[in-house]
Formats: sequence, C-alpha cells, structure tokens
Amino acid sequence: ALPRAERRALLHSIEQAVAALAPWERTFPVCTASGEIHWLAARSSVVAQPGGARAWFGVLADITDQERARLAAEQAN
Repeated sequence: ALPRAERRALLHSIEQAVAALAPWERTFPVCTASGEIHWLAARSSVVAQPGGARAWFGVLADITDQERARLAAEQAN
C-alpha cells in the first residue's frame, strides 16, 4: 500500500503525464502486508490510440536495496 500523501501525489503525476502524453517517472515507497517499507522505481510512456484511447507502456522495479544503501550513506555523512 502507498502512504496516503504519496498516493495523491503519485496519482496526480500519472494524470498529468497521461493528459500531456508525456513520459512518467517516479520513485516511491510502498508498505508490504508485513509492514515493511519497500521502494519502487517506475518509468512509463503513454501513447494515443485511435478513438481517443491511450496505451500505457512501462516498467516497475524494486529498488529497496539501493534506496536503503543511499539512505545509510546519507546518514553516515
């Protein structure tokens, strides 16, 4: 699940990308069923289709290990 504030920001960023037919990219935290925080990186593109439909092509990657390492390095400095 997404934290409530992050959910609103994420949905807003997706809506903007779809409306503009623009690439979308975002890194965000999610909470697993066990309560653990994981980090995801998402990248996507939207393409207009005949009749006004839009197709969404993208990738979602779990970057939890990288994010934890980054946060640890920041805290060490």
